[in-house]
Amino acid sequence: KLRILPVPAAHEQLEEDAQGNHRYVGYLIELNGVTLYHAGDTIVYPGLVEKIRGHQVDLAMLPINGRDYFRTSRGIIGNMDYREAAEFAALTGADTVIPLHYDIFTGNAENPGYFIDYLYQNFPTQKAHVLARAERFVYVASRTFRQT
Repeated sequence: KLRILPVPAAHEQLEEDAQGNHRYVGYLIELNGVTLYHAGDTIVYPGLVEKIRGHQVDLAMLPINGRDYFRTSRGIIGNMDYREAAEFAALTGADTVIPLHYDIFTGNAENPGYFIDYLYQNFPTQKAHVLARAERFVYVASRTFRQT
């Protein structure tokens, strides 16, 4: 069974088009007993933690490249920073978190080690994985009981 649920994403704020559809989205994907949340480009906005927490996420893929005045002034869209992503993963109860968007564009990067260090210091039981370039990653659900 495959289920895909779009989740509104925000660059500083939620935006809608003329038809009232969210301009940016991430996705909750359920397949083979695994629930994946791919946040895409987003910041944490009111209600997002609660929305994701309600889906018992196994694997969360979260941006960590952040935002700041200088990148915004160059037209670079902001995202969660590594601290926000770590807090978000812990608050939503994600089993495992993978940081994203840390090495895509020059001038809009972050060191994924900062993310891992922050998790280690603040959420030592939070599982995480940093992907190598072109790495194949296979996740097997470790939860033995899932509410439906």
